[in-house]
Amino acid sequence: GPYRTSFGAAGVPQAVVGAWLYLALICVFAMGVATMLRGSAGPLAILMPLLFLGSQGLGNVPGLKAVTQYLPDQAAAVIMHLAGPPGDPRFGRDLGPWTGMGVLVLWVVLSLAGGYLVLRRRDA
Repeated sequence: GPYRTSFGAAGVPQAVVGAWLYLALICVFAMGVATMLRGSAGPLAILMPLLFLGSQGLGNVPGLKAVTQYLPDQAAAVIMHLAGPPGDPRFGRDLGPWTGMGVLVLWVVLSLAGGYLVLRRRDA
């Protein structure tokens, strides 16, 4: 189409690597939450609305955008943005691409630590 890009274009390799890291880290984050809740229904009931409904919809509310941009999916998704309207407040984030990925890594570490502590306390 008229808006196509190639792999060698500016920002595309970073977006591809970022998409791979994003997917892998979100899976590990979900694993930590599932370990804390010790089942599959609970994590699905929490993560599906959080990742697909909550942060996407709430991120469009101007007063809540300052908070929702630090949620795991919103923080790391910035790395996959190739272009956007300059100065558009709906598109921009305070976090850069790798800073947002760092926020996701922090969420992952916290979920794995919580999962480890719950597993250590409850399991025989």
